[in-house]
Amino acid sequence: MEMIHPIYIVGDFWYRGTSDGAVHIVRQLKGRKHLIIGNHDRRFLKNSAFREGFVEVADILDLAYDGKRMILCHYPFAEWDGFFRGSWHIYGHIHNSRNEAFDYLRTKERALNAGVDITQYMPVTFDELKQYNEAFKNA
Repeated sequence: MEMIHPIYIVGDFWYRGTSDGAVHIVRQLKGRKHLIIGNHDRRFLKNSAFREGFVEVADILDLAYDGKRMILCHYPFAEWDGFFRGSWHIYGHIHNSRNEAFDYLRTKERALNAGVDITQYMPVTFDELKQYNEAFKNA
């Protein structure tokens, strides 16, 4: 039996295209898809076929994965629940910008930018996400 992996999309799933285009892409992605809503997603969520492509749609997720607590939100936080107890924060929104938010968050070991601009527009594992962030921070 094939294992169905969870896929967490930390917002801005679709940007300029039509909602039909967004539905087409979400249907092609394998796995159990979870959408953490980004600022560019709200208009597509009005399309029930788009929304139905996800097992979960939320503004923020607090989950345990591989023995780690993770707080997922489209928007980056300066501190997050469990910040002082080893939890991780996975965010998007700033994409590959090197702005004030980037300057602050690059100093936080357990804050990871999941923007596709950093992950070569591909779904990645947690370990790959850490590697991409390390490379981006040091580029």
